[in-house]
Amino acid sequence: MTKDGKTVGTNVLLKMETMGQSDLVHVYDAQVNSNSYLIVIDGLSMIDQWRCVKSYFPDKKNGSRIVVATQQVEIASLCTEQPYQVSELKQLSSDQVLYLFHKKVEKPEVCSAKPVTATEIEIEIEIEGQQPNDVRAENAMYTTSAAERKLDRNKTRVVTPEDVVVGRSTEKQKVIDLVGHPNDSYSFKVISVWGMGGIGKTTLVRSVYRSQQLGGWKRAWATALRPFNREALLRNLALQLQINIQEDSAGAGDTQNIEQRKKNIGGMKYDEVASELSRLLGVQNCLIVLDDLSSTEEWDSIIHILAKSKRIIVTTREKFVAKHCSQDDHNMYSLKGLEDAVALDLFKKKVFKDARSFDLHPGMLDQAKLILKKCDGLPLAISTIGGYLANKPKTALEWRKLNEGLSAELEINPELKMIKAVLMRSYDGLPYGLKSSFLYLSIFPEDHIIERKRVVRRWIAEGYSREMQHMAAEQVAGKQFDELLDRSMILPLEARTPGSIEYSCQLHDLIREICVSKAREDNLVFTLEEGCSLGGVQGAIRHLAISSNWKRDKEVMQRMLDLSHIRSLTVFGEWRSFFICSKMRFVRVLDLEDTVGLRDHHLGQIGELLHLRYLSLRGCMGICELPDSFANLRQLQTLDIRGTRIWRLPVGVTKLQKLQYLHASGFPFYTDDTKQDDIFETYTSLIPVEYFGSVPCVCCVYALSACNLLRAMGHLVWRPQRLEHHLGRTGTHVLEEGVSRHDICNLHCYFTRYDAEVHKLLGIKVPRGISKLKALHTLRDINVAGGNATIQELGGLTQLRKLGVVGVSKKNNGKFWHAIAEHNQLRSLFVGCEGRSSPNIELDDCLGGNLMPPKCLESLKMSGKLIKVTEWVHWLQNLSKLQLQDAELNQEALEAIGKLPNLVVLRLSWWSILGSKLCFPGPSFPSLLVLELNDGLKLLEFERNATPKLEVLQATEECHRLREVSGLEFLTSLKEIRLGSGRVKELVQSKLAGYSNNVTLKML
Repeated sequence: MTKDGKTVGTNVLLKMETMGQSDLVHVYDAQVNSNSYLIVIDGLSMIDQWRCVKSYFPDKKNGSRIVVATQQVEIASLCTEQPYQVSELKQLSSDQVLYLFHKKVEKPEVCSAKPVTATEIEIEIEIEGQQPNDVRAENAMYTTSAAERKLDRNKTRVVTPEDVVVGRSTEKQKVIDLVGHPNDSYSFKVISVWGMGGIGKTTLVRSVYRSQQLGGWKRAWATALRPFNREALLRNLALQLQINIQEDSAGAGDTQNIEQRKKNIGGMKYDEVASELSRLLGVQNCLIVLDDLSSTEEWDSIIHILAKSKRIIVTTREKFVAKHCSQDDHNMYSLKGLEDAVALDLFKKKVFKDARSFDLHPGMLDQAKLILKKCDGLPLAISTIGGYLANKPKTALEWRKLNEGLSAELEINPELKMIKAVLMRSYDGLPYGLKSSFLYLSIFPEDHIIERKRVVRRWIAEGYSREMQHMAAEQVAGKQFDELLDRSMILPLEARTPGSIEYSCQLHDLIREICVSKAREDNLVFTLEEGCSLGGVQGAIRHLAISSNWKRDKEVMQRMLDLSHIRSLTVFGEWRSFFICSKMRFVRVLDLEDTVGLRDHHLGQIGELLHLRYLSLRGCMGICELPDSFANLRQLQTLDIRGTRIWRLPVGVTKLQKLQYLHASGFPFYTDDTKQDDIFETYTSLIPVEYFGSVPCVCCVYALSACNLLRAMGHLVWRPQRLEHHLGRTGTHVLEEGVSRHDICNLHCYFTRYDAEVHKLLGIKVPRGISKLKALHTLRDINVAGGNATIQELGGLTQLRKLGVVGVSKKNNGKFWHAIAEHNQLRSLFVGCEGRSSPNIELDDCLGGNLMPPKCLESLKMSGKLIKVTEWVHWLQNLSKLQLQDAELNQEALEAIGKLPNLVVLRLSWWSILGSKLCFPGPSFPSLLVLELNDGLKLLEFERNATPKLEVLQATEECHRLREVSGLEFLTSLKEIRLGSGRVKELVQSKLAGYSNNVTLKML
């Protein structure tokens, strides 16, 4: 807009399109220098953005104006020339006010009609939940207008609404206890509150900051700007402390001096500000809050100046930043999401505002629960969506519309975009290499429990995690997983033991929305699911996931998708043979975990995927045998066949020279939760029981006279469609793929062997030549009962870090321990005897003297009788986990185990202890954190100084005979007791009565 109000003509715009960049800049400069201008900048969020903008609009003192709209007080105060003035423009709602920051113009002594000529900047700011005191301190040295005072009061009121304390009273008290009273201690301490964006860290700490319970701390608060501005942060703190400290202590005669200091601090150089702040911190006990630190570098750049403060509270999204600041884990507080009931209460208060009664009828309640499921305890999301719905019709239909289109609303709705913006900052802050690893997780369905080892092995196979100097690829991948946890990008499920790594995680629903959106935007992951649109698919897909709710449509998959560049295929739900086609030549990862309907005859297709690095058939209970074609998978690194019915490996496996991870479980033992294919239940009802155990191997028997199965059930073997017909006739679900003759033979072979070996820990048979697999570092669980060849070959697998064997007997016991004695890389070992049919097998009768177990073991599980524990257990100084079953330990053996310096977890299962009494003598078990008992004990005793660090005590249903527990008062570190028996709970509660330590009781 020019001075005379003319708009730039269309012809000028067209001419501008043809200009080069340098010409356009020249014309722009000419316009700015010769005309006054009005510029409006909306949504400014970073100081660097403002500096860049300001550099292009020099002050020509011609009455030009710049209007900036922002939601951040710091931005408003830094953009406006000083001294500035604040005016209230409009009360938008009960918790939102629009303020105007503008340059303060002194009233002239003589009236003048002369217009203001300087370029002025006016800032519109919508205040909602800003931090306390920041602006007040800066304003104090310039002006104290009524609007500014109201702004400060409004911030206090706005950020402490009713929802601040909803569900957070316990958390607030814990942080207050960590801070303590200024008179209690004079030692320096840093408390870190960490958690994902929007979880309410700032709100909680603000409530603590203003609490009267803290006593007489002199307080100051600063929020880290983006990008980080060390000088602005320290100056802010110094201004606040000057007011809080010097005004309280100064007499009336010092007022002028104080005011002068306030003015001087605004003009100080950085070194002077740092010196003044350090001086102020030494005057009295000070509590400093540093809100939203994002890196250890930010902390390191200021901590030497803040060292004289007695308490610092840090809020951050990253666990590693929290740990770096606090040093002591006890001073770190991880803030979690709201519980369901509390989340619903907050949601209703936001939707219905000041209404006294807001009961929801069933239809609205159902929709509210769906909304809250998406929010998953995130206060930011609950409050924002609740506030949005407050201005909408309060009907189930309206809420259902929001539920159905919530993903789109988060993208386009101005009132809801803030949720995604806050969460996106966490994604944007990820290192470049970690972003792809994070987006890869969009493969997994909503609410899916993602196992750590599964992700780690897949990342390695995909090349996201590579070996680095002095660090194996698995360690690199593990660090990536931990970093995503520490940055709150994935949510840990409860770790199995205190201090242990999290074994699995989940994606927060709203974080997953971002993950899925960005992954599809980058053409990284595409999911075939109900309602998916193929219109937006452009270019090659790298990772394809098939959801369980997708209608299996061959034409859609093979004709409408470009499958030639697929690197991974993940299937959830039912299998179809057309999922693999000739176009998928470059697939590296094939993950079929828990896929239903996969049969032996389908595996031939997999043998053609020559680039395959990762194959998981885990939980595919329709699989009994691996085909010989698997010998072609020369690039294979991971083979997971746990939970299948595979009981032996083909000879071709020995050709897989790059195989690193081979995990099998032999025959699965069923529980009530075990998923079984319908085909197996029907098969066992069709085959007469007299044929189990009486039939020779029938996998490919052509001599009919030698095969009892073919005589009795030939109509099923030669015409397997009759079995499928029977399934349909009995009302059982029929899979389209059916079963083949080969499947029927393998089924019978499986059941023949299973009937004969059902009471044994079978493991899996491996072929001769297994020692050729020099890259193996994980081998579980193999059966060594068949002969000495397998045991001898174990001695050649020197890179093994995890090993599991069953079938150890009196005959091969000594040879087994000799074979692995020099395995210095071995960290985890499981050893099982042949089974309870041989109860007298002593697993350690040859140990002691010159023969010891591998010295570097960190985890040891043994299932069998132990008679020489005192002669070898002292050798395992690095052992941190020990699990025993059928061990029949005496008291002397238990005391020997109790001397291990690093033992953290002890699990004692069936018949691990001789007799019915278990006594932990003192002093013993100096590092034990977790004790799990699964034995028929009657008496449990802890002596003084036994297990001094024990935090978790677990007694399962098997301990229902427990009649007496003594010595709990000596367990000063105990935090949690998990029980499987209600009667035992009553016993434990009576014993805990009157103890000062706060112990939580949980039922298993």
